[in-house]
Amino acid sequence: MWMIAKAWNLVTEKTIANCFKKSGFNVTCEDEEDDLPVAELARTWQRVQEELHLQETDFEDFVTFDNDLAICGELTDADIVTSSHLCCG
Repeated sequence: MWMIAKAWNLVTEKTIANCFKKSGFNVTCEDEEDDLPVAELARTWQRVQEELHLQETDFEDFVTFDNDLAICGELTDADIVTSSHLCCG
């Protein structure tokens, strides 16, 4: 039993994600830290504000304006079965 537990604990998140990707589920939800330092982001945001004339808009409002936008729908069981039959014959 401990060998099974150890084997499972060695499976990485990336391995699981790749399995889903190969199965046709290609949803990316990564919470990785950004490599850009805060000072660099501040300079970039200042340039964006100047170029787009966004002096009244703060960064938080700019990046979250579409948070409530629906980007995908929920599939019913029938939709999933139909999709499966279309791709796999």
